[in-house]
Amino acid sequence: MLAAEAGASVLLHYFERLGSVAVRAKGPGDLVSAADVAAQDAILTTLARADATARFQAEELESGQATSGPRYIVDPLDGTVNFLRGIPHFSVAIAYADAEGVRAGVVLDPTRRELFWAERGVGAFLGERRLTLGPGAGLAESVIHCGLPRLERAGRERYVARLARLMNDTASTRRLGSAALALSYVAAGRADAFFEPGLGAWDLAAGLVLVREAGGIVTDLAGADAMLETGDVLAATRTLHPELLRYLTE
Repeated sequence: MLAAEAGASVLLHYFERLGSVAVRAKGPGDLVSAADVAAQDAILTTLARADATARFQAEELESGQATSGPRYIVDPLDGTVNFLRGIPHFSVAIAYADAEGVRAGVVLDPTRRELFWAERGVGAFLGERRLTLGPGAGLAESVIHCGLPRLERAGRERYVARLARLMNDTASTRRLGSAALALSYVAAGRADAFFEPGLGAWDLAAGLVLVREAGGIVTDLAGADAMLETGDVLAATRTLHPELLRYLTE
């Protein structure tokens, strides 16, 4: 949590000075700013001080990525476009994975000062409040958060067509621009489900343990437990998950 706070402090410093933040494009619609890099440096430095054996899988790490085994999975700024546009909806996400998968995760919203955290077998929490999901409503009564794949991603047209049909069958469908917060909101009962293809492991690792520990179900879009490898995720209440999975794969 100290590492997340260190990253959040850097982000808030830059957020107050957006006009002077340097930005470059990693690819179409994929931006990285000086804030991302500085926040990541603060997070990794804090983690390394606490754990001399720390290995990292991090969004802005240019070399030495650890993609298996015990490691910290770090997104220093999830919601970069929101951040750069002055929209106060972005987050710091940090997870720890071991041989059995993601063991713990933290998602911190710097502007609202909301700290979501979870540990395998311990539970999911917002601050000190335990998060517990009931079975949930059916599709027609549900509020769904989603993401949209970038223009160049294969299968985008089919995905958008399915999304358009889904929008007609739910109470509300929304895209807020931070996958880590969207998953946290499912864990907190603020949304009934979240799905998106093509994410990085850092986008979803912390959120998936939050949803599971709150009592929800998380798989990839094929219904498998391979989210960190495929980058596809569907997180939902126990009632809604099988219904949404059929909807998205038929």
